[in-house]
Amino acid sequence: MRTMVGLVTRGKIYWYRRTIPKPLREIARQMLSTDDPSLFDFKAAVSLRGSKASTEFWISLSTADYGKAKEMVRSLDAEADRIFSRARQRLALHKAPLTIAIDDRALERLATDFKYRKLAADEAKRRGTSPMSRGEWQILAAQLREEEAALRDANARGDNLYVHFDNDAIQALADAGVQLDDHFSSLANRIYRSLTEAWLEALEIVRARHEGASVRTPERPLPPSAFPQHQKVQVTVASLIEGWKLEKQPTEKTSYTFQRRLMKFEEFLKSRGLSVATATLDDAADWKAELLQSGKSMKTVADFIAASKAVYGWAMENRRVAANPFALVKTPAQKKGRSDKRRGFSDDETKALLLDARGRDGYRRWIPWLAAFTGARLDELCQLRASDVRQADECHYIDINDDHPDKHLKNQGSRRRVPLHPVLLQEGFLQFVASCGSKDAHLFGEITPDRFGRRGGNATKVLSRWVRRDLEITDPRIAPNHSLRHRFKDICRNSGISKEVSDALTGHSSSDVGSSYGEGFSISFLAKEICKISAENGVPPATLRSKGH
Repeated sequence: MRTMVGLVTRGKIYWYRRTIPKPLREIARQMLSTDDPSLFDFKAAVSLRGSKASTEFWISLSTADYGKAKEMVRSLDAEADRIFSRARQRLALHKAPLTIAIDDRALERLATDFKYRKLAADEAKRRGTSPMSRGEWQILAAQLREEEAALRDANARGDNLYVHFDNDAIQALADAGVQLDDHFSSLANRIYRSLTEAWLEALEIVRARHEGASVRTPERPLPPSAFPQHQKVQVTVASLIEGWKLEKQPTEKTSYTFQRRLMKFEEFLKSRGLSVATATLDDAADWKAELLQSGKSMKTVADFIAASKAVYGWAMENRRVAANPFALVKTPAQKKGRSDKRRGFSDDETKALLLDARGRDGYRRWIPWLAAFTGARLDELCQLRASDVRQADECHYIDINDDHPDKHLKNQGSRRRVPLHPVLLQEGFLQFVASCGSKDAHLFGEITPDRFGRRGGNATKVLSRWVRRDLEITDPRIAPNHSLRHRFKDICRNSGISKEVSDALTGHSSSDVGSSYGEGFSISFLAKEICKISAENGVPPATLRSKGH
């Protein structure tokens, strides 16, 4: 039975687990301390309300019944979604801080608009197409009592957090152009106190309505232009990418790639006399057709659409654009049969590559050999320093880490220690490391870093040309810089190395919660395991003749 996402077990008891997006953590922490009934389900068996979570939610469901646990997870997920959505809206108010004074008249108009929103929402509930049932009326009465009690309690204590995260308050501030860099400044407190008072006034009218009084919602005030407005920032690809980066925290390379793709769409729109902010579904669909007609591969077009959809999705959620023009645009179907699947190097191909590498210097000499006998990613190997080649328990190994600003790993599971196979010692790798001099020296300092500070980017181009042109390995299923990693995984399987150990060697993360417990395999144990890889297990014998380094 496949367990639903967010549901994990500890012993026999089910737990709810969900990561809080990094940019939202501080705001979410504040929201969890409120008693806002629009965020939390007070009648649910479990709630996120009052949780002390900082980076992720870990909530015991106190049941071993899978059916009950599923229902609880759905309720908790709904609360988390509301918190994250509200937090993103709140985060959007930080973008361009208001630095001018707000007079009493401006504040009154903002409060009046907020009060109107509350009364209009209540009237919509009572003046729908059909009358409320007795049960619905009683539920609404209970909700109003909870809301008023919580608000009056917060107001009596001078606590403005309750209104900070109210959706109507967020929308009123956004529509008025009020953007606060500090939600706890004297200016912010003044604004939130005024909104709290307006909310209490609205609740008195709502209570009277509930008791049978006929009190209509007043006409909506003039658009909240009471505040001196900043020049509205023009929506461009650059402005969207900056906001998206702030929340999503992508790598520099991803940001650069997404911006380049969106700029292509921007150019397409300009040719039609349109802007990024006014793009429609038809424009997005026409651009997709143009990309396909230009001869770009299905994968490339799919990447362009995916990047555009992601950034526009963020922009719509954060009120930068009215709609996501890519919301209904499907990425091109990429039909991949088994014949198109990426494969590892064959014995003959590996033999040709490693023997040719023996006659070269520097990274051309060692990167292929290290990749073949460690399964490490090219980027991980290119950023190694002499200090990363270490010894413990009489075992030599490479420490793959991100302990320096110019090092980057794919994910947290990529941090690992990989023993050096005896073949690498026979080939003279340790003597090569010693020749680098300083422990802080890059092993492959001759590789020029790319625009993102990574050595793997330029090394990839050199090694790809080498494999394709010099060795004439042109099979499209071969990825010159990743197929040795594929091969290493196959050799592990064929050598009797378990998947868990193979994952530990290659830095593949496991979805099993238990795998995160403990310190992992000892280096001496991994060294014994990697020694199972021998000539008989698929390493070409001719490759093993030592010729030094």
